[in-house]
Amino acid sequence: MDSIDDKTAYELTHSFPIPQSVLFRAFIDAATLKQIWGVSSITVDARPNGQTRAKLTVADENWDFTIIYQEVVPPDKLRWVVHFDASRVRKRE
Repeated sequence: MDSIDDKTAYELTHSFPIPQSVLFRAFIDAATLKQIWGVSSITVDARPNGQTRAKLTVADENWDFTIIYQEVVPPDKLRWVVHFDASRVRKRE
């Protein structure tokens, strides 16, 4: 994995009014993430160094991405890095 320059890194936090265990399960469940993120396909391997791969197309642009999990401590912590594919424009057929 490439190192991340702190100029391009960011951290998002948000509080949800549900039990922490429910939220944790939602963020590692492929069906739930597919619905929340609106991706066309997704695979999830939520363990340290595991990956989630997702396919997302918006307005003819490819926003496919890979999540690499750094920390997975159920149900307390889920830490990951996101890498977007280099190619954005989808070729029309």
